[in-house]
Amino acid sequence: MKHHTTMLIGGVLLLTISLSASAHNTKPEVIQLEVTSSGTLDMKTDSKCPATPKRPAYPEKGCVRAAKGEALSIQFKLSGNTSNSACPSPDKYQLNGIQIGGKNSLKPSSAQWDSPTKLLDEEVLADFVADPVTGWVNFTTQPNGDIVLHNNNGSKNGYFIWYRVRARCSNGSPATDIFYDPRMDNEGND
Repeated sequence: MKHHTTMLIGGVLLLTISLSASAHNTKPEVIQLEVTSSGTLDMKTDSKCPATPKRPAYPEKGCVRAAKGEALSIQFKLSGNTSNSACPSPDKYQLNGIQIGGKNSLKPSSAQWDSPTKLLDEEVLADFVADPVTGWVNFTTQPNGDIVLHNNNGSKNGYFIWYRVRARCSNGSPATDIFYDPRMDNEGND
């Protein structure tokens, strides 16, 4: 009887741990970007960030919101004129980078994005696998060329941070890089 009671308690404990681990749901999110005929990167996805007293509304397209207790799996898709005068056929633009920076601050300028001094704090590094100095984030590339970023959204109080998506010509030339940089609202897990 003692052995069965121990197994029952162990099973209940395992079930409790499993349920608490699954309480932090992962929600899929799709962000659609387009290369315009003039060779710039344009955001096609509307803002998903509501105004809050903590974070004033930025009606900018592409703002991603991770609601309290919800992790995100963000899939970035690229369409449009992916071969143009800056990236002539047979080459084409491909998504190849995501950078984060400017936590709870004004939108970083181009010079600030390009400066390797982001110094991401522990809270941000717990949510994203990123280089703490440059802000470049690890992501997964799908067979179709889409890239997927995982956002744990596990901070206690939440924060917002800017993200910059990069598309580069498949010829590998950084001179052809184009960017779009909206923000992400992480509401945390508490």
